[in-house]
Formats: sequence, C-alpha cells, structure tokens
Amino acid sequence: MPTSYIDKMLEQLDMLTCRHAATPGTDSLRKLIDSEELLSPEGQRLYHRIVGQLLWLSSIRPDVQFAVKALSRGLTSPTEDLRTKMKTLLRYSAGTKPMVLTLRPKIIPHSKQTTFDTDAYVDSDSAGCATSRRSASGMALYFLGALITSQSRTQATVALSNGEAELYAIGLGVSESLFIRSLVLESKLSNSINIRIHTRFGTSKKTKHVQLRLLFIQELVASGVVPIKKVSGTSNPSDVMTKLQHKGGLFTDTAWHLGSPIPVAVLVDFVLYVYKR
Repeated sequence: MPTSYIDKMLEQLDMLTCRHAATPGTDSLRKLIDSEELLSPEGQRLYHRIVGQLLWLSSIRPDVQFAVKALSRGLTSPTEDLRTKMKTLLRYSAGTKPMVLTLRPKIIPHSKQTTFDTDAYVDSDSAGCATSRRSASGMALYFLGALITSQSRTQATVALSNGEAELYAIGLGVSESLFIRSLVLESKLSNSINIRIHTRFGTSKKTKHVQLRLLFIQELVASGVVPIKKVSGTSNPSDVMTKLQHKGGLFTDTAWHLGSPIPVAVLVDFVLYVYKR
C-alpha cells in the first residue's frame, strides 16, 4: 500500500506536519480526555470516513488492529474522546509510513518434504473493555515461519475468568489454523500440516463453565492434532492485538517478530512466496 494512502487521511485533518506518536494509543488518554460529547454531523461523517480507511489499512498492519477495532466500536456515536484517539493513531501511522511487512518464509522446504508446520500465537486481555467487560482475543498465524494472517477481536461472550478468555482466544487460533490446513491440503502443496498453538497462559482443569462449542479443542489436543504450548508475554506477537501498548514494550523489543526483519512493528507491503513441488 503506498504511503500516499496515509497522507490522504492526514490531509483531511490538516495533520501532514503533525508530531509522530510512539504507539497507536495509550490507556492514559481516557484520563486526559473526559468528554463524551458527541461530534457534530460533519465531524461524524469525517470520523466514519477515516475509520473506514483505517479498516482497510489494518488488514495489513497488525500493529494497529486493536486501536482500529476500538475506534470501530464507536461508529454509531463518535465522541470527542474517540476523535482524539483517532488522531493519536494517525500520528503513529504518519511515523510508520515507510515500514513494511515482508511475507517471506524463514523455513525453506526441500523438494521431498511433504509436511509443513503452522504456528498460531494467541493471547487475550481478560475484561479489557471498561464498559462491557468483554475480553479481547489476539491471533497471529505463521506458516513456514512467515506471518500470513492476524486478528484482533472482541469476544462475543463475557468471560468469567482469565482461563475462559484464553480458551476463547485459543478457539480463534485453532479455527484459523484448521482453515489454512484445509487450504494447503486441497491445493496439494503438502500431504500433512502440523498445527501448534502458542498461548501466554497454561491450560486448566477448571473449564466446565465454558460453552460447549469450544470443547472440540480438547478433542484436537487429546488426539495430538493441535498441541498447545505456553510462551512468555514478551515473546508472544499476538499480545499487541489485545491491548494498547506502552512505549518500551513490544514496539521497541526485538521479540516483536510479525514477519518483518525490522525490530519494530512496521507493516505495509507483501511479498508472496508459493512453494512448488
């Protein structure tokens, strides 16, 4: 995506020469802006237009997905508070225009290899929404060591515990992994796909209160189709899809490895690699 796409959004708010922000947003903005006053009709139209453009950008920018998701939830009644957060996100986007995401495998299969690995990193922010107390799920899916898809999603059900919120996030990662597995198998690029799920929390036996629709995960784990491994929060790339990050966290840590050789969340263009046997 050309850098002019971001410039056009900045131009609509006269922000072409704005100061750049270090992160897409911070939770401290709520303390600084205490205004729930609705925007004017013209301001609402501008808010809708820019958030719509940010939605297109977020499809190839995992670093802004959580912030764009939060702005999208306020489309029905945008306020001064949301407009301030939108400007913060645009200031961050202005400073990361030249950054790119390279979709290139880090694992090059040999000609006789018939089994590929798929790694899904998942995380959740339990009761992160201040109004609904719903949790957020984050997912980053890697194939051959390259990030191919990511999501930041508000969970449809209020989780009663951290374990339940994490289980919903695991369900998101499993469903996306199974889709990629079916896609590769149907394309006959491989005869077998191994799926690994990486999560910040360990599993627990106290999960009887979760919905029955997620019990298929236990069957997949028991059969060995989907092993689940625990990783630290600083090594989990899906962490940035569940909350607003602070300066000095994953945004400046080399653990942020969403497919880019640059150690900062910098994602714009794709280079597609297809392995042919």
